[in-house]
Amino acid sequence: KYSESLKYLVHYPFGCIEQTTSGAFPLLYFKDLARLAAPELFRDSSVDYFVNEGVRKLVSMNMPDGQFAFWPDGGYAAYPWASIYATHYLIEAKKAGYNVPEVIVDRALDYQWRFSTTHKYEGLYDCDETAYSLYVLSLGGRPNLSAMDWMLKRDCIKDDLEPRTLLAGAYALKG
Repeated sequence: KYSESLKYLVHYPFGCIEQTTSGAFPLLYFKDLARLAAPELFRDSSVDYFVNEGVRKLVSMNMPDGQFAFWPDGGYAAYPWASIYATHYLIEAKKAGYNVPEVIVDRALDYQWRFSTTHKYEGLYDCDETAYSLYVLSLGGRPNLSAMDWMLKRDCIKDDLEPRTLLAGAYALKG
């Protein structure tokens, strides 16, 4: 039963940036839960293998400007939310002790910094993306305080719980 759960977490059909991140992200936490629930099934390093493969694949999708390509070795960038999501995963994987190249995290955080500073607000979704980017920057130890303070004054923060929560998380991580 638990190995079936692992199978469904890992085997998304297409392998784009979103599916790669979505398949690998829960595994950062699954290992500890699975070992508590069924230690006899997870004595090997199969979960670590899949987390490392997720890291490897996302690293191969990182572009020189710090964004992530939508497909492995792709020539075009994914939309900003997917790059933020991939950066979030890589930071969490690094914090969990997995080998994530520092140069990739730095480049991805540089992109997040540029994105959070120059992004235009055309709707609530844009507010969500920017708040998520600011949260990930703080999580990565590089809070963009001026962008956080600017965003705090935007109407979208008053209208939507998600960006408000992410921005609060960014401030909390900053200290």
